[in-house]
Amino acid sequence: MIKHFKQLEKKKVRQETMECKIEGEKTICEYLYSTKLIKTVYASPDLYEIYRHQFPNVHFEEASEHDISRSSFSKTNTSMIALVQIPEQQLETPTDFMLALDDISDPGNLGTIIRICDWYGIKNIICNAQTVDCYNPKVISSTKGSLARVNIFYTDLEEYLEKNTDYTVYGAFLDGESIHEKKDFGEKKLLIIGNESHGVSPKLEKYISQKITIPSFGEAESLNAGVACGIIVDRIVGK
Repeated sequence: MIKHFKQLEKKKVRQETMECKIEGEKTICEYLYSTKLIKTVYASPDLYEIYRHQFPNVHFEEASEHDISRSSFSKTNTSMIALVQIPEQQLETPTDFMLALDDISDPGNLGTIIRICDWYGIKNIICNAQTVDCYNPKVISSTKGSLARVNIFYTDLEEYLEKNTDYTVYGAFLDGESIHEKKDFGEKKLLIIGNESHGVSPKLEKYISQKITIPSFGEAESLNAGVACGIIVDRIVGK
């Protein structure tokens, strides 16, 4: 148990086994209610007795807090850890508003963006191959369970944008039109959020219908990708 869970912290092992681990009672509960992909839940003795009756169709095993702690990425988790099947990657039915992530490298930013999409009802996120793995333990931890409800699809963004021309494509830039002045974002829109340091890749700019920006009222040089995404998405959805 311990060895396998620790190995799942490596991307290569996750890709080979098509498994990942979910930690903590609250996050695992989100998965128990949202998905059928949980293979086994290891729970401390007290929680084992509670949840195995509450979810009779899920395989539970009792484990000591010591073993759960040693199996976890988090240093504080001693309650529950779950082995979860990674779903086969497929883009679900395209929706009227989707996100595309270009080289997002920080796990915390990706986790925040996934939570934002869950909050605003955005079901699909398209990522290029250079974007951090959404099953990275740091990403899973920062999503707080939202990953169970948001579909992440990794692909070549250039190829995707070349083939899907029925969307108005917005790119987040420092020099675009203010989101506060934009009156209508259209019915079908796709928002590209670029790398934390370099922004949207130049090779993707030709696919962008309009550059948009968050106007600054202070002296901060920039916003991180997660914060910027939240502000822009709120504006688009609010319209």
